[in-house]
Amino acid sequence: MDEADLLCDRIAIIDAGKIVVMDSPENLKKKIPGSDIIEISIEGEREGLSASLESLPSVHKVVVEEGLLRVFADQGAQSVPVLMEAIQKQGLKVQSISVKQQTLEEVFIHYTGRSIRTEDTKKVSYFIGAGVPRRWGR
Repeated sequence: MDEADLLCDRIAIIDAGKIVVMDSPENLKKKIPGSDIIEISIEGEREGLSASLESLPSVHKVVVEEGLLRVFADQGAQSVPVLMEAIQKQGLKVQSISVKQQTLEEVFIHYTGRSIRTEDTKKVSYFIGAGVPRRWGR
């Protein structure tokens, strides 16, 4: 996906054989609510924090993964001070914080509901379908 992001002018996301969306990598990322991801490592108990952060105006979604809070927000750099204040109001201490733009992998998950590698690969027979030569008895 990183190579596609760097090299392609247009990308189509295909799910179950149908094109779900097609646009430039930048436009695909911009179309998703919460175009920036703010990863926050917090010291202490996070219970109730996700709901509190989701109520902030620029925040679209909060996900807890591997001990990190992943906050999907618009204008991530400008959302950081507001997030820090909300976390500190609950008596918690921020250990680290980083802001990054969504990747095409996250765009794919948004439109299809799963990651690229969640399905098992299927063995394909070359003797099934339209490509069978007539001399092999079709």
